[in-house]
Amino acid sequence: ILNNTSVNFGGVIDNDGNISFSGDYGLKFNLFNQSIILNSDRLPLNTKTGNTMYLSVNSTGIFKSLQDWDILVNRFLIEDMPTGYGKGSLLASAMLSERKGTIYKINYADERSELKGSGSIILSELLPNPAGRIFLTASSVDNTEDYRFILGFDEKQLDGSIDFNNFQIARISEDLPISGDLFGSIALGGSLDSPEVQLYLNTGNAFINNEKLNIETTLSYADFVLSIDRLEGSYSFLEFSNMRGLLNFTEGKHDLYGTIQSDNSLLMLESEISVFAETGIVEDFANIGNFASENLSIEIRAENVIFNETPKDN
Repeated sequence: ILNNTSVNFGGVIDNDGNISFSGDYGLKFNLFNQSIILNSDRLPLNTKTGNTMYLSVNSTGIFKSLQDWDILVNRFLIEDMPTGYGKGSLLASAMLSERKGTIYKINYADERSELKGSGSIILSELLPNPAGRIFLTASSVDNTEDYRFILGFDEKQLDGSIDFNNFQIARISEDLPISGDLFGSIALGGSLDSPEVQLYLNTGNAFINNEKLNIETTLSYADFVLSIDRLEGSYSFLEFSNMRGLLNFTEGKHDLYGTIQSDNSLLMLESEISVFAETGIVEDFANIGNFASENLSIEIRAENVIFNETPKDN
């Protein structure tokens, strides 16, 4: 059983340490006289969300030891990736070694767009604790989306950034009530076991229930807790400012507070507002996009309300 999939394979290992295995889904692993081959053809990858992706690999190279090897990945393909725009695919090719790598091609495609890019990998240490730097860049064929990813890492810390333009929100989860684009940057810190993230986000052409949404916000994240440090923007005829809040995914308890107002000719409104919500508990990243899809309850409080320029009771 491999990744909850029944796979038949078999092979031999001789006295000189040469290895030859083959099996279902085009599985092939040969290590003979320091020559290595690793292949697969649509090997099922079952996810925790119940989706099945397929992995195809075609690679060959020289393997002398864990500290001395070179592998050419002619084809690395993941198909049927779940996205908010149908099933996506990721295709890559690269030249990798024990200390560095060049990613010649990264192609991602779904029903919304196609991205193409490249990258590099530099390792200062491989075993027992990997350390190094990764650089990736990609943009859409029509030049409406672009992404830049830099990550330095070692046993103790992360140090990196992600910059993006026109990221499609629906790619996070098709169950989210919001659609449209995001612009922004992400600063990465902490460690591999406990990452810390700071985000700057700005919506572009975003909607909730067909109503226009404009947001500019600064967020910070650590240990499944998202802090809303600043939130400004508008939704439909309402404007909001000085918003702060905390989303605790492990406890399923969230709060948001600030000021809302409207200068609509039919409704003049200004109020201090607090929002308290309870949702399902999130225990891993695979389900974080669906945290509000079940067990959702919301309480909204308004104080110091000015309605059509006349103060009202709470």
